Order: sequence, then C-alpha cells, then structure tokens
Amino acid sequence: MGKPLRILLVEDSEDDAALLLRTLRHEGYEIVYEIVDTPSAMRAALESQDWDVITSDHAMPQFSAPAALALAKELSPSLPFIILSGELDINLAVSLMKEGAQDFIQKRELVRIVPAIERALKEAESIIKRKQAEQALRESEALYRTFINASSDMVFLKDELFRNIVVNQSMAAFFGKPEGEVIGKSDFELMPQMAAEKCRDTDLEALASTSVITTEEIVGDQVYETLKFPVDLGSNRTGVGGFIRDITARKQAAEKELANERKYRTVADNTYDWEYWLDPQYRFIYCSPSCERITGYKVEEFLADPDLLLRIIHPKHQRDFVLHKESACQTFHTGEIEFLLMRSDGTERWIGHTCQSIYDEHGVFMGIRGSNRDISERKAVEEKLAKSEEKYRALAENINDIIYEIDHQGVITYISPAAKDILEYDPDDLIGKNFSEIIHREDWSLFANRFLQLRDGIEDPSDYRVISKSGGIIWVRTRTKTITEKGRFMGARGTLIDITERKRAEDDLQVSEERFRLLSEAAFEAIAIHEEGVLLSANEQYFKMFGYEPGEALGKEMISITIAPEAIELAKKQIATDGLGPYESIGLRKDGTRFPMEIRVRKMNYKGRNVRFGAIRDITDRK
Repeated sequence: MGKPLRILLVEDSEDDAALLLRTLRHEGYEIVYEIVDTPSAMRAALESQDWDVITSDHAMPQFSAPAALALAKELSPSLPFIILSGELDINLAVSLMKEGAQDFIQKRELVRIVPAIERALKEAESIIKRKQAEQALRESEALYRTFINASSDMVFLKDELFRNIVVNQSMAAFFGKPEGEVIGKSDFELMPQMAAEKCRDTDLEALASTSVITTEEIVGDQVYETLKFPVDLGSNRTGVGGFIRDITARKQAAEKELANERKYRTVADNTYDWEYWLDPQYRFIYCSPSCERITGYKVEEFLADPDLLLRIIHPKHQRDFVLHKESACQTFHTGEIEFLLMRSDGTERWIGHTCQSIYDEHGVFMGIRGSNRDISERKAVEEKLAKSEEKYRALAENINDIIYEIDHQGVITYISPAAKDILEYDPDDLIGKNFSEIIHREDWSLFANRFLQLRDGIEDPSDYRVISKSGGIIWVRTRTKTITEKGRFMGARGTLIDITERKRAEDDLQVSEERFRLLSEAAFEAIAIHEEGVLLSANEQYFKMFGYEPGEALGKEMISITIAPEAIELAKKQIATDGLGPYESIGLRKDGTRFPMEIRVRKMNYKGRNVRFGAIRDITDRK
C-alpha cells in the first residue's frame, strides 16, 4: 500500500498537474488531491478538509504564488507550501521563502519535488510536536503555579547557591516584594543578617540530609515551622525546597492552654474522680477529697505519706504502675492504665488511671497530674460481657456459615473461621480490610447501595458475588443486622451463606431452557449439539431417526453412534477442518440399518463453550 499524501495543487495547467501527480505516484505515494487556480477555490479547498502540503505555480491568469501563500498562512499557517514554477526570479523566490514558503522548485527540475515534500512534511511534523510540547509545558507550569499559589503556606525552591528560583505568592508577600524581585535573591538580600544566618544553617542541614527535616525558626515576633528537603536540579546540581507555615497562633494557644491548666486545677475539689498532683519528686502537692470515697484513706494521709498510693495498689499491678508513671514523665501525652486497689477496709476496687506530665510556660517540668476513677462496676459488666462474647464466639466459630461484623465504614472487625473454608482466607487476613475488597467488581454498586440501605436501617437479605483468595467466584447470600448506638449507625453484623451451588443449578436450568428453545425451533429435522464429537443435547426427532434412547446417546461420541464406518473418516475431516456443509453421509441406526443423510453444521459459542449445532435430514426419498 502506497504512502498517503493529501496535496492541494494551485495550478492552471492540467498537463503540469498531471505530470506532478504521475511523478508522486511513481515514488509510491497514494494521492488525494484537488487542483485550484483562483483564491475562492483555494479558500473552499482549505476550509473543506485537511491537507498535507500545497504546491503552487508562480503566475496564473487569476492567481499567483504570493497571493496563494498569503491565503495559506491565513487559513493553515503550519501547512507546508512549495513553489513550483517554470521560471521565477531568484530574488522573488527568496522573498517568498522568507514569507513562509518551504521551497522553490522549477518545473524542469521536477525530480526534486519528492525530497522537497518529504523534507517539508518532516519539518511540519517537527513544528507541530514542538508546539504541542510547548503547550503541554505551559499548561503544566500554569497548573503547578496555580497549585502552589493556592496554598497559604510559603513555598520556595533555592538553587545550589541558595538563591530563590521558585517562590509562591505567599512567600513573596512575606518579603513584601513582587515575585520577580525575590527570584534570584538569597536570604541575605531579603532578610536581617541573624535571621538569614539561621535559615542558611537549616538549608545546609537539608542539603546534607536524604529526607525532609523539620525546624522551627523565629523571625521577629513570629514563629515558623519549616519543612526543608534536598531537590535534584539536574546537571549534578542540588538545591533546597521547602514549605513554611506560620505557627505563631498555635504556639501562643498552646502556651495559654498550659497556663490555664494550672489555674483550672483548683476546681478539682468538686470532681467525682480522685484528682491529684505530684511534684517532680513524686510527692503529693494536691489530692482531691474523692480519695477517701474511693480508697477509705483521707487527704492528709496521702499528703503525709508519698508512698501510700503505691502500697495500696495490688502487688501484681505495682510494677506496671511504676513503669507507667515513669513513662508519663518522659512524654507530654496522657497515659492510661487500669489496676486493682486495696481499700482501707480490705475490699478491692478496680481503678481507671490517667496521668500527664505538667510544664509551666517556660517549659519547666512541674510534676504529674493524675486522675483515678472507680471502674469496678464497669469491670463487672465487662466480665459478664466477655463471658457472653466467649459463648457467642464459640457458636460463631463452629457453624458452617460465615459470621462477620463491620464498622460504620464497612471495615471488617470480626469474621468467623468459616471464611477459611468458603473464601480460602484466614480470618486474620480479612480483619481490617474493607468488605468491598472481596466483592466482585460487577457487584460493587449493588454492595454500595446495600450498605447505604443498612445505614438507613433497611435489613433485607441480598445476594452478590465475592472473590476467594485463589480468585474463584462465589455466590453468597447475606443477612445483616445493623448496630446502632444512641440512634447512630455504628456498623453491622450478619451471616454469609454460600449459595454457589444453587446459583449454578439456576444457571443450568437456564441453559436447559435455552437448549429446549433451540431444538424446538428446528424440530422438523434431527438436531444435535456436540462438542468435539461428544453429544451434549438433541431433539426428539434425532433419537427417532437413529433409534436410540437419550440415555444411550447423550455424553457419547456421536460419530461412532450415528455414522456408518465407511463414512466416519469424512465426518472426522469435516470436524477437523471446521467444515459446515451441507454434505452427504451415511447414517447408522441402532438396529444396524443404513440410510443416506444430509448434514448441515453451524459453530457457536454456547455458555462459554465452542460447540457445533448440526441439522440432519434423511434424504432416502431424494435418492
């Protein structure tokens, strides 16, 4: 097949046009062309379809090469334009090429036209690709610029000499200058000396790092959190990129909160829980009156004996409490622990304990604030609940169906061991995954709608497909109950029943009905469906024709049952070569009698299987 070329010829000579087209065809081009010799005809041609190249004669009665070039640049500025003329002043030719013509060829040198066209097409393609790349770069840069300018954080990128080469609007506003006046400047040209030196130190640290470093930098009265990281600039150059956020308000709020913490401790006397404050040496500074209700010991006893709290903790929990207290001194965050406590009357109480290290506004450690709550009643309820859950779990883990529980986002929080038998997953492999991850892709929307119905309290059963660990498709029916707390949807629990076999039976029934329909439509002949010669189904006429009962023929190789020995090779050849007929053969009945028959075959895909659909006619009367 020739190389396609769409060429618009601006030419008044049919002979010259024919010579040009013959030359191009000789060089292997398959040409679509149009010949025009007036401005209106050329305009219509350019507006009616796309062209690969224009060739133009220099002088024509109603048109000229300069005018044609001007019109081409107006309507298709990137379209290659080649001047093809008998005679043309060289100065005019140069002038036209400066105006945009790709080449000038005299008609007596027509052998040059093919290389000129190929060169012009390559240049045009190169120009188009360059423009596309430039446009993509402009769009990418615009998107990038829009993205960083939308951030209230300050964004910057510095070169290997720590000069700004990219800043967003927030960064420029920080310096109080337009972006153009920040680009190319270092921090020493934009900031006070001391602040610039601190920034330079962290820039150097970022360059030496292989990951993001986070620092806090103070400029004037403001506190900034800075993330800096090395950036490969190419050509063995490494710069520093970063994001800067003003955290002054956050810092001030944290300091105010810490101050208020100390002030508000005075309300602890009226709390139900036992509140206390230990100094850095773990001596009681404050102990709320609730200690007596919980422990039987008075406030004064704890203030006088710093070790009393540890002594009344059950011996099996004392070490845990000491480690917990030491950990609280090393972190600002609240710690939590539960332990048994021995009251003064010898009875035991379960205590829920939290504590937190305390610092003043200057960061000086002031001790530990603790809170103890009597949780004995809750622990008793939890113990009963644990026993109940143990019974439930024993039941769940010994039934054949899958029992599961999901949270309000559809994440599996429990699934019974039957998941191993049905889905091939160990339960631990599924816990923590979203239930949708095992749903067949085509049933995602069904599952999503069903989940929304659950959130609305609709608990109807539903059927859908799940994917086993090995990739198998399993049909399941789910019956689910919602879990709510104070009217809020918290999740659901339910059962999954494997209904794959039932679905397969339903599919088999549909297949059977479809076969019945096909056979009924062709009941005037013997009809058979076979796969590689094995009879899958047939109509009543088939069994009458050959004298077999269905149970004697179905599942057997059809050739050995119905075709005479001398005709078997022909039948096998027809099957091997996908022959469709019609062709004549010799039938063989169960009683051994023979008869001439005509066979027509159609191939078809039936329930994913490649089968042959055959119609057989007794042609004894014809013979």
